[in-house]
Amino acid sequence: MSKQQITVVGGGSVSWMAIFMKDIVASESMEGGTVVLQDLSLPALQKMRQFSEKLIAERKRDIEVVIEQDLRKAVTGSTFVLNTVLVGSHDAWTKEQNIIKAHGIQHPKGMSVGPGGMMMGIKQIPFVLDLARTMVEVCPDAWLFNFSNPMQLLMLSIQRFVPELKSVGICHGVKDTIEIISQRMGVNDKDLSFVAGGVNHFEIIKSITMNGKDMFPTYLEKLEEMDRKDGYNGDWVGREMYQLYGGWPTNFDIHNLEFLPHYIHKDTDVTTLHQIFNAIEGRVKSRTERWQLFDEYIAGTKKFEDLQGKGTEYIDRMVDAVVKNEPFLFHGQVTNKGYITNLPDDMAVGVPVLLSRDGYAGVCIGDLPRGLAEFSAIHGAVQNFMVEAAVTGDRGKLLSGLSLDPMCYTIPFAERKQLIDELLKASKEYLPLF
Repeated sequence: MSKQQITVVGGGSVSWMAIFMKDIVASESMEGGTVVLQDLSLPALQKMRQFSEKLIAERKRDIEVVIEQDLRKAVTGSTFVLNTVLVGSHDAWTKEQNIIKAHGIQHPKGMSVGPGGMMMGIKQIPFVLDLARTMVEVCPDAWLFNFSNPMQLLMLSIQRFVPELKSVGICHGVKDTIEIISQRMGVNDKDLSFVAGGVNHFEIIKSITMNGKDMFPTYLEKLEEMDRKDGYNGDWVGREMYQLYGGWPTNFDIHNLEFLPHYIHKDTDVTTLHQIFNAIEGRVKSRTERWQLFDEYIAGTKKFEDLQGKGTEYIDRMVDAVVKNEPFLFHGQVTNKGYITNLPDDMAVGVPVLLSRDGYAGVCIGDLPRGLAEFSAIHGAVQNFMVEAAVTGDRGKLLSGLSLDPMCYTIPFAERKQLIDELLKASKEYLPLF
């Protein structure tokens, strides 16, 4: 078996590297292989190399760790590339979110849809397309696994404009949702059978059963019990959509609120929805605390479990699926090709994906419940406007897309144009096409 190379683009990430390295050292296929860490920040790379080498030694594995700031050099010869980049980092994100809030829109998340998702998308798309095209030149047989947001815009762009590259998007939202639902019901998630798919961060659970029994009524009872005890359970939107349309959105209120026209209007106080404005300051504080944990782990005063816990992104399973041709089924983000039969083919969706040596096959899950499919299709149209805008610099496409987005239904036309102008000006250094 040939030696494998995994390149992590954004390899200085304090958010991703612990879970990535845990998965990588668990892969038998990586024995004798190389991990290349690429990032603009040399200090972050140096720190992550120290961390990675310590974990590799603890797990008694033979894996080399290399740091490389030049993107082209870093991906040359790769078997797999993991993308975690956030163009403009938290500085640009903070400016954008504050501008959006000044126009009366408060994002609980701000990374998928709405004006926050728009800005993140048009900054990220040129980067991921450049990465994908570079890979076609220097590692044409490699896989690109994308972890960056907005997932649906990035995957639609990559698979539309660089279709020759093997690529799939990875999001733990469906997996985590099923785990949380099972915990609330007091059952093992491995005992549940479910069918789910749709727009990233708003995938719809069509059915969830155990031993042939429909578990939706049981979960509904548990939520009502939690309401009586605690007053709020974080899944009010899911319950409402189930009662209206018979399907249950994944990812809970903090994401779901941004996808539907019922909730976040101009000047909505999101605290009434049990949310807070997406305070980037809290994220930055969390990053500082995580860096401290890495320092303490490297110094030997913390254990690896203090950094990461028990989570996984299944990178080991995906690597082994390709290298050893051991097919692996997971929820991936890809272009819809009839996988969800009542959504357009020209949009990105999350569906079960079977990965193996020669590629992936999406699983057809049929129709989504009608009302939820209509909400999802709106975001498919928004996706297309945003992708076209990102590759052309066309402000008119941005305006068309933003006007379709439910978070902006109550913003007047002139103000929508003004909002776009202010956002583009704030992040102009990352938007040369505009």
